[in-house]
Amino acid sequence: MSNDLFGRLFAGLLHPLIHLGFGLEFEQPAIIAEALSQAAVHENWVSPILWKCEEAAKHHVGPGKSLLEIVDEIRDDKVLLEAVKWDDDNKLRDGLMVRASDHAADVVSQWSAKGDELEPKLWR
Repeated sequence: MSNDLFGRLFAGLLHPLIHLGFGLEFEQPAIIAEALSQAAVHENWVSPILWKCEEAAKHHVGPGKSLLEIVDEIRDDKVLLEAVKWDDDNKLRDGLMVRASDHAADVVSQWSAKGDELEPKLWR
């Protein structure tokens, strides 16, 4: 159940996750409740690629890359660029996840952080 809700946090243009972040940052229980309510009613179509990325990250060997290095790599990645078509109703769900989810997971799995590593790794 918690994995299901976790996936739903990332749906709807990330609005549930954004609101949850605001609620936690400003210690506003009503905003936290609202964020979880939003997540509960969103579809859970994001979970498959989230878990695929997590699994790929577990098996990643070698030094990780910074978020900026990965963003630069994505900009030049023809597989990812060609996976999304203009006619896709939802570019992530109908494009990237259908045509290149394994490749996308391999690319983003090059970054990971655990516990107190998160903040320093966001900026390195």
